[in-house]
Order: sequence, then structure tokens, then C-alpha cells
Amino acid sequence: MNGTSIYVEVYPTKIRIINPGGLPSTISESDLGTKIISSRRNNLIADLFNRIEVVERVGTGLMRLQQQLKLAGLKPAQFNSIENPHFFEIEIERPAAYRSVQNTAKTTQKTTQKILALLQSNPKMSRRAIAQALGDITEDGIKYHLAQMQREGLIRRVGPDKGGHWEIQ
Repeated sequence: MNGTSIYVEVYPTKIRIINPGGLPSTISESDLGTKIISSRRNNLIADLFNRIEVVERVGTGLMRLQQQLKLAGLKPAQFNSIENPHFFEIEIERPAAYRSVQNTAKTTQKTTQKILALLQSNPKMSRRAIAQALGDITEDGIKYHLAQMQREGLIRRVGPDKGGHWEIQ
């Protein structure tokens, strides 16, 4: 489907992946992860990836996923059709060791609020200065958050990287 993306949702007990495009008519849900199956949607791209050796083994990914989950002592992935036939969903159990990790969305929201507070007090702060002020995040992490905040329309960069400043919207 044009204009859609794969969605990855991380919860304390599971990871949910929603794939646009649904299942090809040649593949059933019961086949997924149990045998080597491949159904090309775009032969031109599939052939190109094969020639440049980007594709390891076509049609084996879900089966290998199930094998790795079994080796890790986790339940098999669940493959679910959802109400919209143009999407397909996979749910993977998270290992117990990762279940107590803070909710990523809440952590991101707190980081965003901290960055906004810093930029409000000093709109000319660099990524390095923000990372140092927060202390628990890298400069690359700050770059990621600033880009996300720009996409969400929370902030806007005015001027060049050196000598410019941030505006809170």
C-alpha cells in the first residue's frame, strides 16, 4: 500500500508488528513460520536484492524467527489477521528480563519535556550542551529527539546549525 509504513509497538510483555499489505492470496496464516514459503510482490525489486546479495534466503525469515524464539524459551510468534484485510499483525512475547523496563513512550515524553524546558531557558543550546545537561542521554539521542520534536511541530530550527536557535511552537 502506498504511503503506509510498518508499525512496531513495544509493550512491557510483547512486541507487536503491523505490516501493510496483508497476506498474499498464495499464503495462509497456518503456513507462516512452519515452512519455507515465498511470494514476491515485486519481482523486479526481489531480483535486484538477490543479485546484490541483500536477501539472505527468501521465504525463511518467519521460520527462522520461530526457531530463535523457541531457542530463547519463548512462545511462538502469533500471526493475526486484523479487521482490515490490507494489514497483517505479528505478536512476539518479550523475555521476562525486559518486562520491567520502563514504558518507552513515557520515557520519551519525559525526555521531550526536559529538552523543551532547556530550550525555553536557552534557545541557542547545542545538542552537546543538552546531552550534558540531561546527563543520561547521548548526543545522538538528543539529535533523534530534536528531529522527532520537529516532525511533531513542537520546535523549529531558525538559522544555521552554528549560530542559529530553536523556537518552541
